[in-house]
Amino acid sequence: MFKNKLTIIITSVIVIFFLAVIIYSSIDFNKPSANSVNPEMKIVDVDKVVENPENFTGIVSVEGTVTEVTDNNKYFTLGCEDACISLPVAYNGDMPKIESNIVALGEIKKDDDGKFFFDAREIKYK
Repeated sequence: MFKNKLTIIITSVIVIFFLAVIIYSSIDFNKPSANSVNPEMKIVDVDKVVENPENFTGIVSVEGTVTEVTDNNKYFTLGCEDACISLPVAYNGDMPKIESNIVALGEIKKDDDGKFFFDAREIKYK
């Protein structure tokens, strides 16, 4: 009886060890974090996002010019250089400077009224 329990325990430990090795070997430690602007990630111009916001799902990098910053410092507007279009951006960090060119990493979302906005996680100056 004791031998059978010991065999089951040893076999279980060996199986768990091999599973851990397989899982560990499948992790790519060189892969950049989703929270940082990845230079390999495709950067989309803000005008493309405004034209068809429903086409952009998941994490995306959007490039544009800061055209306005709200008084409460929770939102800014991202547009193109000639201010032809604009995309409201929610951001909890330090607000970018007006007229600066930035790349924002985040997601397209809808507010309670069904209007699209960009929920930025991170911004980088160009």
